[in-house]
Amino acid sequence: MLANELSTRTKEGKVAWQETGRKEEYRVYFPDVVLTVSKEEEIWEEAEVEDEFPFVTTYKLNLGSESGRVIDSLKIWPNAEHYELLSEIFENAIARVRDTGINKALDYLIRP
Repeated sequence: MLANELSTRTKEGKVAWQETGRKEEYRVYFPDVVLTVSKEEEIWEEAEVEDEFPFVTTYKLNLGSESGRVIDSLKIWPNAEHYELLSEIFENAIARVRDTGINKALDYLIRP
């Protein structure tokens, strides 16, 4: 599965995640394709009407073409198979973007 390999490569620091300009969304470019991972708050249709918090966190992984067309998409709801995997990919993408920014700032600060 693509998500398994993406998770492994992200943990190894081999995936150069970038911000997209949209809240809670990150992307990585490969030759001919773009992968985007995002987190969204959704109304959980299975929630009881009386529930105070009918919202849940979902994760989405999009495979897109160079032109921006979505080729395939995977949306994961809580309790679904691979929910933790997509959550992990998302959190690791955030960490990669943050660490890259911190390293760039440090490089500028320590220049003579």
